[in-house]
Amino acid sequence: MALLEIDGLTVTYASANGPLKAVRNINLSVDKGEVLGLVGESGSGKSTLVGALLMLLPTNARASGQLRYKGQNLLDLPGHAQRRLRGNGIATVSQDPFTALNPVITIGRQLLAFQHHQSGSKAEKMERARRMLERVGISDPPGRLRQYPHELSGGIRQRIAIAAALLTEPELLIADEPTTALDATTEMQVVEVLRRSRELVNGAIIFVTHDLHLVSTLCDKVAVMYAGEIVEAGPIQSIFDSPAHPYTQALMACDPERIETATRELPFIAGSVPMPSVDRVGCPFQPRCGMAFAPCSTLTPVDTVLDGSGWRVRCHKVNADA
Repeated sequence: MALLEIDGLTVTYASANGPLKAVRNINLSVDKGEVLGLVGESGSGKSTLVGALLMLLPTNARASGQLRYKGQNLLDLPGHAQRRLRGNGIATVSQDPFTALNPVITIGRQLLAFQHHQSGSKAEKMERARRMLERVGISDPPGRLRQYPHELSGGIRQRIAIAAALLTEPELLIADEPTTALDATTEMQVVEVLRRSRELVNGAIIFVTHDLHLVSTLCDKVAVMYAGEIVEAGPIQSIFDSPAHPYTQALMACDPERIETATRELPFIAGSVPMPSVDRVGCPFQPRCGMAFAPCSTLTPVDTVLDGSGWRVRCHKVNADA
């Protein structure tokens, strides 16, 4: 049994302009020991999917389908059971560690609070926090425990946020664009911390980002989101060597790491991600796709399985060529 199984997950927001489908018919699975990269442009639905995984959707959102963690559908759990699982079995590292940490409480007191589900005395928990700071590469852990978040750099704060998540001994760690606010050097240091964290998480990691290079260095599998759908998913090597969906190909072409000759103009994807709406006809990428043909504007594409490794793509062109 997979640690996490998502089957037909759809999330719809109620709004003044009518219902908005931000996530549509998501099917994914993550096994223990795996790192899944979730990529896509802003507005592709990544944050809504993460909110559903953390059971932290706003009150105007309605989720349907199956979201099974260790065989149990999280959508069926009562509020108190969701709260107990969140930060215990499932933990997260957020985009902005400064807002994730309380500015008026020392790091030590906050790391104690993160361990409220764990057994042990206050002294034992503080020692566990000190060792965890050491393991994520923070110098002078005893001194850091006495400091406040505003006294620390962005990179140190992000490492502390990672340490806080790992202290809960989660089986599923969700890193939601944890390098967005960091410079390039600090970004790679944090990615290295996350890579080492695989040894500390007795489960799986979901790494959410828009940076394909980071995905290639950290993840085993990748799922590409566009307009609330998973348009391509599978082993990292297969997709990075030979992306099948035109959107994945376009994302790859925009990756600076893949530009081999000097140029004054960086590649980009013309147009923008469509606004979410309940009614949709055809492929959502069709208006921006250079490979679109007749069925793309009238028929909704279905998943095509490309091989036995779980590689699948949602594209009429691939389905026609299969």
